[in-house]
Amino acid sequence: MKNIEGGTVKSSAVKKNEDYFIQVEDDGVGMSEQKIFDMLYSDKEMKSVALKNINRRLSVYLERN
Repeated sequence: MKNIEGGTVKSSAVKKNEDYFIQVEDDGVGMSEQKIFDMLYSDKEMKSVALKNINRRLSVYLERN
């Protein structure tokens, strides 16, 4: 897939009762469900690390609070 420069990432978060709902959107070229799973849950080395970093940071933050 081609790398597209100048993309946009939008994020939002809402807390309802004790639950957090977090949504991240971008206007990139997209990826398969398998690639998303691999990025979040496997130790495979990936070129793109943004999704994995967001997941790790949110996990750490929510564990502390």
